[in-house]
Amino acid sequence: MFPDSLSSDDRTALVLALNISGSFEGADGWANLSDDFDGQGVSMGLLNQNLGQGSLQPMLLRLRGEHPEVLRAALGPERSASLLYMLEKWRAAPRAAEDPADERLSRLDDPRKPP
Repeated sequence: MFPDSLSSDDRTALVLALNISGSFEGADGWANLSDDFDGQGVSMGLLNQNLGQGSLQPMLLRLRGEHPEVLRAALGPERSASLLYMLEKWRAAPRAAEDPADERLSRLDDPRKPP
């Protein structure tokens, strides 16, 4: 779970930081799925990835590619079809003219873009 390079103290500090941060996500910590309270669409995960910032789509696309059965089982046929349609539209959207290197990554994935 942890890189070998982390000391015992570093691991303890990381777990504490994650637990503190997770407590702000709601009663279920990192298992929460937030609605559109902030105008960013669905939010979830360790860094509160969301649809509005384009940080959730890469995770869902990877899930679709590596474990499509998990996605179908979690959402059912109708909802998974709708989500997959949305993801494909997002993935195929034209790249920003000012950033030809944009490979449809989230802002979190590209250190040149401020979050």
